[in-house]
Amino acid sequence: MKLMHMKVPLNIFCLYWWTTGHIVKLWHYSAFVRHEASIYGASSKLYLLFLILSIALFVVFSSMCFLWSTRQKVDRATKVRKMLLGITIMYLFSDLPIFIIEFLAAFHFGWHHLLQGVNFLLTGITWVLGSFIGLVHSAPCAPASPDSRPNGPSPNTHSATAPGRQGSSGLTPARQQRDHMAISPARSDGRPAGLSEGRAVLPLPKQTLARETI
Repeated sequence: MKLMHMKVPLNIFCLYWWTTGHIVKLWHYSAFVRHEASIYGASSKLYLLFLILSIALFVVFSSMCFLWSTRQKVDRATKVRKMLLGITIMYLFSDLPIFIIEFLAAFHFGWHHLLQGVNFLLTGITWVLGSFIGLVHSAPCAPASPDSRPNGPSPNTHSATAPGRQGSSGLTPARQQRDHMAISPARSDGRPAGLSEGRAVLPLPKQTLARETI
């Protein structure tokens, strides 16, 4: 799986992305959040709690899912499932709660620090991507119809016995019937073998009958 035209696989990109995001969050908390109790209030402790929890889950679980999905001996479906599991854990325990805290602080008190804007931008991008991935993979897929092919013969298929068309031998059906009658032996009742039971046989000319009698 590639991310647009980048040469970096998507799972490795996710590994680097959340590593950078956690570094920025730690820097943001140590430099701004813990010193601004008037802005964050009790949310600063909640911010620290989710930050520690997300780092622990990322190191122990999500990063292992991203690295495990790079194995070559695993099928594509298993790789995608492991990668989505790691993204889901980061979305639930890191991106969603921290984005809500940052959004409420910016909505009620505005912007006070450049690092606050950078952290909000990174967290918002990750939250949007995680929400989009969750919506895409949770949408039900319509089952394919077993009789998906159209009924009737294909428009490009030509029958060898159609009137006015030549068969695989290059002869029209009427010519093929005449040739078959010419080489087929006569039956016991005197009619050619190429004719069906319900088809009338033309009488032979009188001169031909006279010659055969002589």
